[in-house]
Amino acid sequence: MSSFNPLLVLCLAVLTQMAEASPTIEHWTSPSGARVFFVETHSLPILDVELAFAAGSALDPQDKPGLAAATHTLLDLGVQGMDETQIANRLADLGALITGSVDMDRASVGLRTLSAADKRTPALDILRTVLISPQFPPAVIEREKARSIVAIKESLTRPATIAGNAFWSAMYPAHPYGRQPTVESIASLERADLEGFYRANYSARRAVVTIVGDVSRKQAEAIAQQLTASLPSGSPMAAPETASLPVASEQRIAHSAAQAHLMIGLPALKRGDPDFFPLIVGNYSLGGGGFVSRLMKEVRDKRGLAYGVQSYFMPMVQPGPFQIGLQTKKAQANEALQVVREVLAGFLADAAHIVKHPRRQKRTYRKQRQPQHRRRHRHRPGRQQHQQQRGEFIARENPFLPARYTNSRMRRGRRQGGEKLFNAMILKEISMPLRSLACFVQGFNTSRPRYLYSFIPSVVYTHLPRYRFTPLSRAGGVHNKRIKNINLD
Repeated sequence: MSSFNPLLVLCLAVLTQMAEASPTIEHWTSPSGARVFFVETHSLPILDVELAFAAGSALDPQDKPGLAAATHTLLDLGVQGMDETQIANRLADLGALITGSVDMDRASVGLRTLSAADKRTPALDILRTVLISPQFPPAVIEREKARSIVAIKESLTRPATIAGNAFWSAMYPAHPYGRQPTVESIASLERADLEGFYRANYSARRAVVTIVGDVSRKQAEAIAQQLTASLPSGSPMAAPETASLPVASEQRIAHSAAQAHLMIGLPALKRGDPDFFPLIVGNYSLGGGGFVSRLMKEVRDKRGLAYGVQSYFMPMVQPGPFQIGLQTKKAQANEALQVVREVLAGFLADAAHIVKHPRRQKRTYRKQRQPQHRRRHRHRPGRQQHQQQRGEFIARENPFLPARYTNSRMRRGRRQGGEKLFNAMILKEISMPLRSLACFVQGFNTSRPRYLYSFIPSVVYTHLPRYRFTPLSRAGGVHNKRIKNINLD
């Protein structure tokens, strides 16, 4: 008689919920011209609304970098009928919060409030007022300009800021992405500049409204129209300035800091690029995978040149950067740079080889794995085991998976009924973070957890829909040991 396993029951229950957790995202265009995305959920009595505008710093005039950020900062610091203190007090009385951010491509303004009508309605009224009638008080403008100037002066004493500014300027020498606000450009900003930028860029035609929370579709439509109907007419969005590849260069900037900051990169990836997911998977093996990445093993583990080294992609409207970054002692900077370049060159060589010879890779796998199969098993391994081992080999030896191989795995997953679960994982980790899902899966799906992140589509499709828990105790032991042995010193 088998014993009751509560852990197994818990895992089965969680996975069943995950398979049905894919949110329904509705989208439409409001009468004002704004694009709207809506997720209805009644799990909490909360409403989140965000309006994102194509009003980032890339639209700054050439002689006034910093204008977009200043305009966004001043939106809720004085509106028609209320100053900044009154706005803050009214939001506090309602238990609501207005947030926002600005980057090179967009500026966003968001609201979190309780969904009850007596709280939601006045909170939305405040947000609408902030969006349609900012006053840009002269006294507040001068105060915020002084703050920005002090912040710029202080940041230019930090080597990380100096290196970052030089890196972006080198990558985008003739593009708005490469411009940085200066003391002179901030000091030159006038109220007319802020008003002009607001009227030109904070329009409904440039807005994307996201609504998530405890409201119905009909209520969401009314909210989107209420927030965008009275926005400035604005001008049509002009075609973004194209970013060209820079000329290869190397800059060495002297500084008194004990550590040297190293940055390597180039413009690489646009938003919506079909290669986004293959590149993210490949970069996990190169430098995005923490302690299991190639860069970390070579730079930190083998040579002790840095505490940490990482690489990442930043997709933008125009090709955003691919960057490798680390800090090391000044005396070790040349050695660390040489190691990073060698690891990157080897990684690219492996990627080019497998893309050019996908079938040869399959033969190499069979040649290397067959003796091991014969030692371990008296018969040919089952199809599922063979596929898992093949996936581990490819992820380990060649991080860039060929499109043909990835597509075949995805087609097989759909036949197995795993499409819902995979979509739930991919949708920007709405249900749960991608890395958390990978950690959860690795506890019972494979005895080699370090390769799971690099090959998670295969693991999800092959194992999750079938609820395979057999290796639970063994794999869990490996995972726990891995966590225990991480050295944080």
